[in-house]
Amino acid sequence: DIGQLIGKKDDILEILKRIYNKKLDIEKIRIHGSFELQKVLLTGKDLVIQDFGGNASRSYSERRLKRSPMRDLASMVTSIYDVTYEGFFMNDQIPVDDTNVLMPFAEQWAFFMSSIFLNSYYENLHDIPFIPKSKEDKEMFVQTYLLERALQQLNYELVNRRERVIVPLKLIISLIK
Repeated sequence: DIGQLIGKKDDILEILKRIYNKKLDIEKIRIHGSFELQKVLLTGKDLVIQDFGGNASRSYSERRLKRSPMRDLASMVTSIYDVTYEGFFMNDQIPVDDTNVLMPFAEQWAFFMSSIFLNSYYENLHDIPFIPKSKEDKEMFVQTYLLERALQQLNYELVNRRERVIVPLKLIISLIK
């Protein structure tokens, strides 16, 4: 998978630069900052989102800055990818050969779950001033923030948990195709 990234630096930079090429008239709000599946609790009757204080590794003043909520969407999508592959890391019952056969299905599942999440979000918040109006602008925002998040996660995994590098790699590869 790393071989697929070699020589793609310009493609990655081009995706990241697109967000500056067009001025979008959307509002910024205070966002969660680390919106992930583990921060969402379904109680049976309600949905509870915990830890709305933001990413604790950032200063308080930085957490109070208004940002695009599309960043939180990207956090949730990367969280879906993390959960998808977590079963492979936590389960020693699946032989390595079977893992290689099952991996494409995990990638497909993560893609569909992410799509369902994003489409539901857009359907319920379609006329809100902090969501871009056009489909292309929404895709550009999410792709940019997803790539930014996946690159940060790739760096973290390379330093701390090399066995989990596959998660951000798969996401980055799917974003630059």
